[in-house]
Amino acid sequence: MAFALATPLIAERFSRGSEAYEAVQTFPRSIYIGLVSDSFTFVSEESGGLVNEVIIHYVSRATPPSSVNGHCIPIYPAAAAIDSSRGPPLRTTAFFPYADCKQWTTMGVKLTAELVHDSSLVFSLEDEEFSRFEDLAVMDYKHMSSLDVFKTEADAIEFQKLRVPQYALASEIWKDVRMGNEQSEPHNFVEEVNLLES
Repeated sequence: MAFALATPLIAERFSRGSEAYEAVQTFPRSIYIGLVSDSFTFVSEESGGLVNEVIIHYVSRATPPSSVNGHCIPIYPAAAAIDSSRGPPLRTTAFFPYADCKQWTTMGVKLTAELVHDSSLVFSLEDEEFSRFEDLAVMDYKHMSSLDVFKTEADAIEFQKLRVPQYALASEIWKDVRMGNEQSEPHNFVEEVNLLES
């Protein structure tokens, strides 16, 4: 799945023509890719409408921060797994259009799906592969919870920024992963969020 900050909808929270409205409308956003690992639908207390929240684990050519750099699995087509004990690269139901990407198991983002673009072509993991992802994610989350020392302070800061946050970000989602950019790295998404909030 591809995703981006829903800047056109976020801008509507401000008065049209205001400096904040214009800044958000013209904010330069990128489109990222990831795997939906969970979703929740509930009724909004404010509007009474349905809200759809999703947990997306990043897909990237890069590996996670150094303290958890093994918390990923290559996606086919890719070179062999970095750690052979994690099995072969993950396979998708349709041929994954980007080479040498990795599915992160413990780092991701929580999003509110404000605008969803459907597609007849979906690049989901095969059922057995999703189960394998879940099993490895459970193991990696256990490892991550035991971490109390990081190699550097910068590594600890990056680790905290890339963890799935408690709050959901308003997003635009494309079910066709080809709408995303495999060059868009997770730390850039975090930087976008920080810039938009400042």
